Amino acid sequence: MPRIPRMVIDDETTVYHVMSRTALDGFVIGDIEKDFMLDLIRRYSTLYFVEILGFCLMGNHFHILVKTLPEYKFTDEGMKMGNTKKDCGLISGNTLFQESYHKAHEKEFLDLVENGQHPKALYIGCSDSRVLPNLITKSDPGDLFVIRNVGNFVAPYRPDEDFHSTASAIEYAVSVLKVENIIVCGHTHCGAIASVHSKAGLDDPELIHTKQWLTLGEAPRQQAILALGANADKQALLRLTEKLSVITQIENLLTYPSVKKRVDSGEVNIHGWVYDIESGNIDYYDPESSQYVPLSTLTEK
Repeated sequence: MPRIPRMVIDDETTVYHVMSRTALDGFVIGDIEKDFMLDLIRRYSTLYFVEILGFCLMGNHFHILVKTLPEYKFTDEGMKMGNTKKDCGLISGNTLFQESYHKAHEKEFLDLVENGQHPKALYIGCSDSRVLPNLITKSDPGDLFVIRNVGNFVAPYRPDEDFHSTASAIEYAVSVLKVENIIVCGHTHCGAIASVHSKAGLDDPELIHTKQWLTLGEAPRQQAILALGANADKQALLRLTEKLSVITQIENLLTYPSVKKRVDSGEVNIHGWVYDIESGNIDYYDPESSQYVPLSTLTEK
C-alpha cells in the first residue's frame, strides 16, 4: 500500500478494508499461489506504514483489513533526509522497523529476551551484501546463529592464543548453543572466489590480511582447474570453484574437535549449500552422489 496523503487521518486510529482482484477474470488462486500471496502481504506490511489485521482469499480475489500506522511521524522531508549518503537510509529504516515489523512481533522479541536464543542452525556464509541469510531462508529472529566472512571460508582448527573470530563463533554455536545443524553456504558470482583466481590487487599493503585469508580458497581453485583445464570457460571455472570451496570449508570445519565429535555421534549435521543470486535457488551437496542437487527436491520427498 503506497503512502497516499488523502488516506491519512492524523492522531486517529485509521482502519481500511482493501479488496483487490487478480488480473485474469475467473482465475482461481491455487494453494501455491495463496501461500506466495500471503507471504508477500506479510513482507510488504513491514515495508509500508500499515499493519495487516486480517485477510481472506476468496476464489479469484482477496480482502485485506489494514490499519495505517501514525504516518504523520514521517514527513516527506524526513524520508528524503533518511535516504541521503550520510546514513544510506539506515536511520529512517530503523524507525520503520520499530513501527512495523518489531511492533507486529513484539511478543516474539520479548520471548527471545526472556528465554534466550535457541537457534536451529549455525549458518556460515559470505559477507557479500547481496546474500542475506534470513531473507533467502525466510527465517525469523532467533532461528540462525550467523557467521559471515569474506568467501564463507573456515580456517582449519589451530589451538593457539591468536584471535580467531570464525573459530570462536563455531565453538560457541556448537558447545554453548548446542546447534544441531551447521550450514556452509557459498554463492554464485563470489568476489572472493574471483580474487582467488585473478589475484588482482592482492599485493596492496592495505589488503595484507585479505591476501592471507584468500589462501583458504586455493585448494578448490586448483581442483577446479584440474577438473576443467586451465583454458576452460572463465565463468564455468568460477562456478565450479564456488561449489568445491564449500566442500573444502566443510573439510576444514571437521578439523575442529568439538564439531567432529558431535558429527560422529549424530548430534550435529553439516550441510553444504550454494545460493544462486540470479534465480534465488539453493543447491545442496549430496555426499552420496557427490553432486549438488536443488534444495527444493528435499521438500518434494
